[in-house]
Amino acid sequence: MARARNFSRLLYKDSVTDTDMAVDGSSTQQVFTVPVAEGQTIIIKKLIFEVHSTAADMSGAEVYTFGAAGALTTGIDFLVRIGGTQRSLWPSAVKTLAHLYRYMKAADMDNLVDGIASGTDLVRGIYYPPSPIRLVGKSPASATPDRVVITIDDDLSGLTLMQVFAEGTETV
Repeated sequence: MARARNFSRLLYKDSVTDTDMAVDGSSTQQVFTVPVAEGQTIIIKKLIFEVHSTAADMSGAEVYTFGAAGALTTGIDFLVRIGGTQRSLWPSAVKTLAHLYRYMKAADMDNLVDGIASGTDLVRGIYYPPSPIRLVGKSPASATPDRVVITIDDDLSGLTLMQVFAEGTETV
């Protein structure tokens, strides 16, 4: 009998060690995802977004930038692909910290002093989808695996670090 257990996992690109979203996606889109193994079911209840950067205060003019990356042109999108259907969970791509704030509950946004580097701010937001996201692992031959996807179509390399954690339950 399958048993559910809690999980917290970073979204990653290419390999489980490539989790830093401070990348240049301006010419080639960068895609980060949570993989679902065959026979596994993941239910994502929340996603935690962390942006570590200078110029990332959630006040004044800095709220209209995306930290040291400035205001983004195309932005960051959050998609769910289930079967052959893909949908965005946000009305539009995130281009500034204000956009990120708009998609989080106000009580779930923090602006902290970052411990990574002197002068760096940490903006942390928790996103609760309208309903839990259920992803089912399919065989490797499946052309349409279930995925939660963050796409980056701008240059975020000016950030110190950006990561997204998915949290929920998983069964195997």
